[in-house]
Amino acid sequence: MPYKNKFAIKKMPSLSVILMSLSVSLSATIYLNMGEPRLFFPFLSPLAQEQSRPQSRPPVSHFDTLKEKIKRDTQNGELWFSLGNEYMQRREFENAEQVYQYANKLSNQPDANIFAALASARYYRNKQNIDPQTQIWIEKSQALEPHNPSVHLLLATNNYLQGEYQNAIEHWEKALDAHALAPHLSSLDRPTLIRSIQQANRMLL
Repeated sequence: MPYKNKFAIKKMPSLSVILMSLSVSLSATIYLNMGEPRLFFPFLSPLAQEQSRPQSRPPVSHFDTLKEKIKRDTQNGELWFSLGNEYMQRREFENAEQVYQYANKLSNQPDANIFAALASARYYRNKQNIDPQTQIWIEKSQALEPHNPSVHLLLATNNYLQGEYQNAIEHWEKALDAHALAPHLSSLDRPTLIRSIQQANRMLL
């Protein structure tokens, strides 16, 4: 059965994410924090709370538990996608890109969120530069889902860092609009994005 949108954007209890911890205040230090991937990845989940274990044993992290699950079920694309999210939060972007590739190969149909994740991992791996392959994945994601908030957040981040403040504002607003249409699918940090828009507007003055 296709799992498109099953590992799309999920609400999580802490950090609203990465593409949202990468939790950022966009005030006087906005430029320094703007490139943080956790701020602009709404589909990424935070690292889960470590499971409680007897004191005689070290706690097992969600990351380790996830890898064990993959060993038992190597053809589960959702698990690979979740592992990619964990690598993103660890800022291991090359590993994240490789793992998202596995998720893409295992997907029964093209998935906008996988392409957005691939684009984002490569973007941060390349020190926040959009190379031809990143652009291809962005375009594939947009072709499948024009209002995908993760892509708009990535583009907004890049526009802001390039000094293209009006374009950044437009992409942030589109991400907020997408969130408003399906809030149950998104963990966007609305207050932070609104502050981002306000800061970008001030840069235009």
